[in-house]
Amino acid sequence: MFVIPPDTFGTARALADPTRFEVYSRIAEADGPVTVKDLTRWFSLHHSAIRVHLRRLEEAGLITAEAVHRSGVVGRPELSFRLGPRAVNIQLPPRNLQFLAQLALEYCAANDSNTEGLAAFGEEWGRRVARELPAVPKGPLPLAAAVEVAAAALRGLGCAARIENGEGRGLALIEGSCLFSPLSSSHAPVVCQVHQALIRGMLLELTGSNGFLLDHVASLALGHRTCRTQIIPSAS
Repeated sequence: MFVIPPDTFGTARALADPTRFEVYSRIAEADGPVTVKDLTRWFSLHHSAIRVHLRRLEEAGLITAEAVHRSGVVGRPELSFRLGPRAVNIQLPPRNLQFLAQLALEYCAANDSNTEGLAAFGEEWGRRVARELPAVPKGPLPLAAAVEVAAAALRGLGCAARIENGEGRGLALIEGSCLFSPLSSSHAPVVCQVHQALIRGMLLELTGSNGFLLDHVASLALGHRTCRTQIIPSAS
């Protein structure tokens, strides 16, 4: 019987960021300890950004740091990094976290208390997606404009999203493909919760307020032809 390790959820969160996963992969594939200088040569990132990813991986137990004392070199010793006590002992294809996501979803489905944490992660992911969007006007957007921007962001993530009139209930976000397919068919409740949290996070970031409600009225994962989320302005 396959038993999901208790630290799977933390591992999934640590490796959910694509850049952080690539940093981890470099360390895992290296013949020996890796330094920040090594990583800055491999990635087009400032050393401070590299350190942020390293700190998150270290907190999750995926890597560990050790001081390198070089003979004849004055100053603080340089830190190097290698795999830690909770290193993932599987080979994941680049940018394909499906297996790891499968483990996380199974773990969360079996431990109801963690679905809240996964939803919070989805909301923060949505906020980050919104913050990183190019050419978005600064400052809070009206809800209708924010929904248009969120739909465009979902299309950029590979989801066939469009906006329709909500027939008296705000706007309707229609999605003709699932961002999390094929996992959504086997883990519909958890996946739909994360997806709704992603949408909510984007709208919170873009509007600067929580003046709206989401009503998930149709889901591809549950056999409907499309996913439909009603985005309803809150009563003022």
